[in-house]
Amino acid sequence: MSLQSPLVSIIMCNYNYGRFIAEAIESVLAQTYPNFELIIVDDGSNDNSREVITSYRNSKIQTIFQENEGQAAAFNAAFMLAQGEIISFLDSDDWWKPEKLQTVARWHEFLKQDYAILQHGLEIWDQGQTRPYKIVLPVGDCFAEMQHSNRINFFVPTSGLSFPKTMLEQIFPIPTIFRIAADAYIMRTTFVFGKVYSIPDSLGYYRKHNNAVFENNDFNANAFFNEMLFPALNEFYRIKGFDYQIKQNQHATQVASARPVVTKSHKPEVPNPMLRFLSRVKHKLRI
Repeated sequence: MSLQSPLVSIIMCNYNYGRFIAEAIESVLAQTYPNFELIIVDDGSNDNSREVITSYRNSKIQTIFQENEGQAAAFNAAFMLAQGEIISFLDSDDWWKPEKLQTVARWHEFLKQDYAILQHGLEIWDQGQTRPYKIVLPVGDCFAEMQHSNRINFFVPTSGLSFPKTMLEQIFPIPTIFRIAADAYIMRTTFVFGKVYSIPDSLGYYRKHNNAVFENNDFNANAFFNEMLFPALNEFYRIKGFDYQIKQNQHATQVASARPVVTKSHKPEVPNPMLRFLSRVKHKLRI
């Protein structure tokens, strides 16, 4: 398969992660896939983030320094600059493996851009120890599955998500009420327009630390979902003409484990059709 080398726009939002962001940037610059642009939005940091960011003199890096407005506003600012056919997100406290963009670009071509979300596995990095974020990720019409089963936990965090720009153009700009966890809105709006595909490989690291949302006891997931996310999603579905509304609290059991981790000791079986599909894809892409 001849790779057409589509441009990938990488969106990185940063707030007071001066101690982490260099590793994130370095992981982008170390990619085996060369056709990318990195757009960094610093959202009013008051640590040494600006010093770290401006130390990189690279024509592939664009920077925006704005007052603190939250993650959604930072994403909106970056998306306005993005020129890529593919949009990939990387949190400034996470990092990628070198083959990440090469793999995403191959899948993008193999799928002929006919998808809404392309995600891949991540490893949780916890003080030098790693474990998989999820073992099995979904493939298919996740919006229909959500309507049928009330499931909401289909996705990995921001740093494992990529989208055709044409899909994101249908949802951006996103509501600026999402000062954190804006990816939760992006995932569950974009997937109404097409299928979700999951690359069966871990291509990055999700850093666990005190300020991260995942496994953070200070983050009130039920309040976030029921008071902010679900009303915003319902408004989006209404505007786009979908006859579906999420009822508050109907996902209570899902919210409690909205970002579950499946450990190696409890590995769900993958349906045979999915295994066959993924096997064919990996053979064609030679990965």
